[in-house]
Amino acid sequence: MQFLYIVSLKLYEKYISRLLIQKICACLNLIKLFIFSRFNKDFIYHYGIFGKYCNVGDGILYEQIERIFDLYTNRKNKWYNRLAVGEVTSLEVSLINKYCPLLVVGGHGLLMPDSNKNNNSGWGFNIKIKNLKKINIPVVFFAIGYNVFRNKETFIPIFKEHLTECVQKSLFFGLRNYGSINRIKTYLPEQLHSKIKYQPCSATILQQEPLYEPFDKKEIAIVTAFNKINYRYSISLSNILEQLLKYAIKMQDDGFIVNFYGHHLFDTHGKCYNYLKKNGFRTLPLFKYKKNDIYNLYKQNKLVVSMRGHGLMIPFGFSLPAISLTTQDKQKWFLETIGHPDWNIDVNSDFFSALVQKTSEIMNNYGEIQKNLIKQKKVNQNITRENMEFIVSNLNGK
Repeated sequence: MQFLYIVSLKLYEKYISRLLIQKICACLNLIKLFIFSRFNKDFIYHYGIFGKYCNVGDGILYEQIERIFDLYTNRKNKWYNRLAVGEVTSLEVSLINKYCPLLVVGGHGLLMPDSNKNNNSGWGFNIKIKNLKKINIPVVFFAIGYNVFRNKETFIPIFKEHLTECVQKSLFFGLRNYGSINRIKTYLPEQLHSKIKYQPCSATILQQEPLYEPFDKKEIAIVTAFNKINYRYSISLSNILEQLLKYAIKMQDDGFIVNFYGHHLFDTHGKCYNYLKKNGFRTLPLFKYKKNDIYNLYKQNKLVVSMRGHGLMIPFGFSLPAISLTTQDKQKWFLETIGHPDWNIDVNSDFFSALVQKTSEIMNNYGEIQKNLIKQKKVNQNITRENMEFIVSNLNGK
């Protein structure tokens, strides 16, 4: 099954017309919504990049977003998960208006020019402006991210106009870190800047009651990122792998158990995976695990080193320190937002010594660091509560 998935992705990238795929998916999504609406009424329309193999973090955050809305609306809502592939057509908007009290564009780094690439919006929310204007129910953009890879900011001209319309129309427009907020404001007229709010990613508030973790844990996780390699890495990938291996061996020599975690299917296939395996380190395919098992795997670690954004956010949700080997600015922005810019290390550098030094600093001051993480997570929880109280109080009785 995994092999077929990989092959289909490669064929899609090389040979299949993206426009054709978009049109087929638009039709399938319309049919799916029509059937769903025959059996369900008064359901929340949730738009996002759903998919088991796409990214473990995204699967967790979507589920947590729905949990948060259920909690603050004080009901078990019905949710329609709309995969962000294919255009949201005028007919689909008609069904949304008829059956949904709320439309949530939730989670994921949808603010990218090449994620769900289309000419209708220039970013992940694929709907023409004329159809966007037809939506007559509250629209909430919840904890989305500006996830453009470094030096890849190539939005088409329609993006600015579309984004402006989205912000104007929205009941709430929340971004998951202040770096994303600052970048998005450059595309908006100044009078709309005040509508952009900080809404932490739901993955950062997984554990409702902050609990102190025992300090004697002896495991370190390294979260890999081996998809979109050409976008992430500007130096030799073999150099990066050699440094990762050197760090893992060093930590083992210091008495730690080291495991590699794979969030994406491509993290557990190919030359990068084979290199680590050949040198004695297996990469756990977290996308195969159930949610609670993923949580338990993260919580067993004393420290996480991550090349992915959610490999930082999920451990933060459990009050665990996480060092970033940064492949995207979103990682640096997350650490800045939680008050730990010092945990940011550029992966495209000779990072081994800096990583060992930062690991030592964290281990030597672990108790105080964890107390600070718990405080910051409480801040995220309070901000989420305030944002949700605003949203719920402005739903116009829908």
